[in-house]
Amino acid sequence: MDIAALRDARPGELYGAADAYDRLHTAFQEHTSNWKRGTADRVHQSQWTGEAATGATASIDGTTGKLQAAGIELGLIGAVLRDGAEAFELARAKLLQALADARAKDLGVNDRGDVGWEPLDPRSRHDPDAAGYERTQKAAAQDIGDRITLALREAAEADRTTAERLRRCTGNATSQAGLDLATAGGDSAAAVLGGRDPLYTKGLPPDGATPTQVNAWWRGLTADEQQRLITAHPEQLGNRDGLPAAVRDQANRKVLDDAFDRLGAKSPRTGTRRSATSGPAPSSCASSRTTPSPPTRAPTTRGTTCWATGTRARAAPCSPSATRTAPPTSRSTSPA
Repeated sequence: MDIAALRDARPGELYGAADAYDRLHTAFQEHTSNWKRGTADRVHQSQWTGEAATGATASIDGTTGKLQAAGIELGLIGAVLRDGAEAFELARAKLLQALADARAKDLGVNDRGDVGWEPLDPRSRHDPDAAGYERTQKAAAQDIGDRITLALREAAEADRTTAERLRRCTGNATSQAGLDLATAGGDSAAAVLGGRDPLYTKGLPPDGATPTQVNAWWRGLTADEQQRLITAHPEQLGNRDGLPAAVRDQANRKVLDDAFDRLGAKSPRTGTRRSATSGPAPSSCASSRTTPSPPTRAPTTRGTTCWATGTRARAAPCSPSATRTAPPTSRSTSPA
């Protein structure tokens, strides 16, 4: 995963694919129900006996089991895509916010992730404020570099994990292992257990984040991403200091309504009876293949020398890059 791939990605398109799989799953479930009512149940209720009846009943029950298993497997794919899209979107938001902060601080970022700043004019090097400027820019560059590294790491993990889950689903389909109820049931159980720590949680502010950090993270999300979190994961927002009061209020109201959903009870807030519903959990069963958006026009670059810090110090030229967010730099920090 590199800066250009994450910056230009369009993970939101995965939600459309997830919705399409959910619709396919619903249609398949209806097909299975029709088969059971129209064929399996009628045979069982026919009082047909004998050797032929025993063989036919066993065959029909086997088909019913395969249909039910396939339905379970199919129902997991939408959740896999949705979880991966959420994680990728949050990682991308972190990257875009880091690049925006770099621009605001007159820092440059190249396609390798080196972060640096414009050198002082030679006549200004003996200015009393010169040393302070260098220290400030170096600290800011290190912070931006660390944030870029974290965003790329989270995006790579989301991509790798989603791909592994989808490969499992595909493997079960091609090998027909997914037509076995025991296998499908195991995948479903793994999905529920895996749902305790879904991918998207890695894109949330860490425990111990300050209200200022939480607020900056929230402002770095698009309006669609914000609303999606409120709708899908309100329990992650209602108790976070740093979020706008209106957001926390909306999230807490959603948590309350969802609780009544699960109970099938009447909501005291809305006065309406709500049916118990639940969606599939992320599966253990993708590559987030995306279409790059047109890159933004970047300033031209000039050859300068960078100090790259990391496991080893090295001197290197700051190469031109479409990902540069500020003028070329004289000293830089590189993500690990």
